[in-house]
Amino acid sequence: MSSFLKEVSPRTVPDSGRNWIAVNAVNNPTGSGNTANGSQVLNGNTTGNPRVVQTEARPADAWHMNLQSIRTKAKHSWQLIKHFQHPLLVPLARLGWIKVDYCSFRVRKGKFDYNVLGRPLGGDHRILREVLVDETYRPLLELLPPEPVRLLEIGAHIGAFTIWLHLQHGISEAFCFEPDLDSFALCQFNFGRDGSSNFQLHGKAIGGATRESEIWIDQVAHAKSSLLSKRANCASRQSKVQVLALSEWLKQIEGDFDVLKMDCEGSEWEILDANPAVFARSSIIVAEIHNDPSRGRNIYDFASALGQNGFTTVSSDHLYIGRRNFEITNSK
Repeated sequence: MSSFLKEVSPRTVPDSGRNWIAVNAVNNPTGSGNTANGSQVLNGNTTGNPRVVQTEARPADAWHMNLQSIRTKAKHSWQLIKHFQHPLLVPLARLGWIKVDYCSFRVRKGKFDYNVLGRPLGGDHRILREVLVDETYRPLLELLPPEPVRLLEIGAHIGAFTIWLHLQHGISEAFCFEPDLDSFALCQFNFGRDGSSNFQLHGKAIGGATRESEIWIDQVAHAKSSLLSKRANCASRQSKVQVLALSEWLKQIEGDFDVLKMDCEGSEWEILDANPAVFARSSIIVAEIHNDPSRGRNIYDFASALGQNGFTTVSSDHLYIGRRNFEITNSK
């Protein structure tokens, strides 16, 4: 184990009294594996806009879902065994046989090499697999202008998306927000190691109104930390965070953005409800949309709302991807 222990500066690593270890990954040619929700189906209504309908699971459906879950887990385990130099690190850390808080995940996909500091017990390897290996956001690339883009990211986590986009296409300037303090520190370290001085990182949340709020930090999957108590689970701990209204923050920033990326665990709805016009400052929006716990809205409702505010939906499957219709927005 000592052969791949690494030394880092205590000024740049979160909580430098903790240990960290290097984990290496190699190319994964497979696509993303998304699991379905066995208790929900999508039906079309009279307007052609799908809606979520709660159904009672039948034995055959339950068997199918269990089989699909087993296949997905087997695929992810095979990715870990095949593409990570030390595939047993994460499971051994979960068992408590290895005491390590941070590790450096080295990932190779095609001609690109990534080196991202993360947590073996915080679910970070799953996010890295999704963003860097499965390349969930790849459909975005064909919509971008040829020159480096200006990015606004709400929910930066440990920086995987911004690092990926910077290497894949180029970023001229990035404004990133991450309210989870531990993820913020990791993101700051990863941006610094990547040598990206044009990335601005803020340790605050973005919402519909400026305020101090509770945030529920998911200790098992930090990427699921949320301002919404209804999304919290037994592994969550409560903390305080400053929330900035997106509309107020944008008043301080000149110019528009080529890309707005959102993965803010339900806060997208309060941003939309407070002032949908703020989205017009971005040419392309890519967002992971979570079901609205208060009003039961889903990704199709989000796409419909942005359609009424000058966006054409490119995709509304796993991710929402929308492109601004400049003719409509400029005429308002």
